[in-house]
Amino acid sequence: MLRRTYLGVDITADSLRAVALRRGPRGHSLLGARVRSFEEALIASSVREPNILQPELFVARLQELLKPLAGREDRIALSVADVSGHVLLTEVETPFKTRAEGIEILKWQLRNELPGDLADIQLDYQLLGRTESGRQRLIVALMDRRVLDQYQDLVAEAGYHAVTIGFHSFNLYNFYRPRHDMGEDFVFVGVEDGFLNFKVFQEKALVYHRFRHVGEDAARVFRELNRSLAGFPGSPLALRRTGIFLHCSWSDPADVREATSSVFEKEPFCLNPHLEHLSESPSPELDQQQGLVLTAALGAAEQMM
Repeated sequence: MLRRTYLGVDITADSLRAVALRRGPRGHSLLGARVRSFEEALIASSVREPNILQPELFVARLQELLKPLAGREDRIALSVADVSGHVLLTEVETPFKTRAEGIEILKWQLRNELPGDLADIQLDYQLLGRTESGRQRLIVALMDRRVLDQYQDLVAEAGYHAVTIGFHSFNLYNFYRPRHDMGEDFVFVGVEDGFLNFKVFQEKALVYHRFRHVGEDAARVFRELNRSLAGFPGSPLALRRTGIFLHCSWSDPADVREATSSVFEKEPFCLNPHLEHLSESPSPELDQQQGLVLTAALGAAEQMM
């Protein structure tokens, strides 16, 4: 009996990153991983405009990336930059009868916050829990249809089918979530590809999310962490008493660790994907640094398993 291969592809401004996973008797294992950088102006992440600047070249690069990993598999989980869409946290009073009804109600409730005409927006949501008053707490993901359709169409042109499409920072977190006991209340900080993502969880539910460009500048990381802390609607002092979990893909993360510890007045727990625990025959190329770069692709692939 042939076992299914689960492919995850993470698209960044200057590279494509792919992994192939397979489920086994002892959990799933990493069959292979590839990273292909490009110098061409190929991708420009945007909320309103299609992101792929050179579609034919993108298709060729994706085929080149996946051919050694995919075998007969044509399903992939796609991870795209957070700046290609929006993520909102909201509450509603009435439970939805159907998912379609929920989408329509949310579009209407969030109409003043949506980045364009309602007809042009693709919306999805996930229930996070309920408040003490019984209101439903939701996380809502939004993308312009032109942006989403281009990704789906070009993946299909390359010979694959995008089963799921999610944002990079959430795929990053999704990889670590089942592997670490972070407690009930914690802060997740990701610094990668020139961006900072800042997430606060209370009772294991997301209550605050912020995403900002920081480049490769630790001083900007420090400032944006402070702004994120100041913008949190709860008590900043309470956050300093929670666990702080840091993912940083910089080759030398010391300055980011220092910035994070300065803001929270405590040392963060530095996350490591430990690819050696996933790979049946670890490759010498897949060291810790390579693993950090592949984490979002891994998190995407695991969403299909």
